Amino acid sequence: MKSISDIRRENLIEVIRRYFDDNQTRMAERMEVQQSVISRWVKGHRNIGNASARKIEELSGRPKFWLDTDHVLSLSDVRSEPQEYEARSYIGEVVAENLRRWMIADSVLNSQQRVGEKAGIAQATVQRVLSQEASTTIGTLAAIADAFGRQAFELMVPKEHPGVISYDHSRFAALPESEKAKISTFIDFILQQNA
Repeated sequence: MKSISDIRRENLIEVIRRYFDDNQTRMAERMEVQQSVISRWVKGHRNIGNASARKIEELSGRPKFWLDTDHVLSLSDVRSEPQEYEARSYIGEVVAENLRRWMIADSVLNSQQRVGEKAGIAQATVQRVLSQEASTTIGTLAAIADAFGRQAFELMVPKEHPGVISYDHSRFAALPESEKAKISTFIDFILQQNA
């Protein structure tokens, strides 16, 4: 049986991976502690106290005592929820495909390194999104989308979705508000004509 220290350490590693883009320094800044403290917790050289555990849960949006629970799923648990896994897998495919399309269409953000730098995330995080190696956070998707001048939800909408209009988002964003209003009015007009 695992000790509470081992469970907290394993969960901390997962929190850092999921909510802080695998970046101990980011977590240290949010916790208002030195990065070396986080490093010692991760390596098991220092135990995570109760007050720190609660703060980690709060900062990562986890419920109280989440860090104290062993979240390792058994193989039977994974098999019992195939629909959730398939949905996550499909969303991951959509996100990866959309990000690839955005990178191909952009003359500047055409590499994982450049996307990572502009989004303020590690190149490895961009690579994991593209290869669907792991789940990612909404914060990571928002940072990536923002780098392209877009919204996070756009990464999760399939290209072939009937409600998607293809246009140059960065050029649209640069338009004056009066021109954006004209486009919106025109779309409303066409929709009314075909109602």
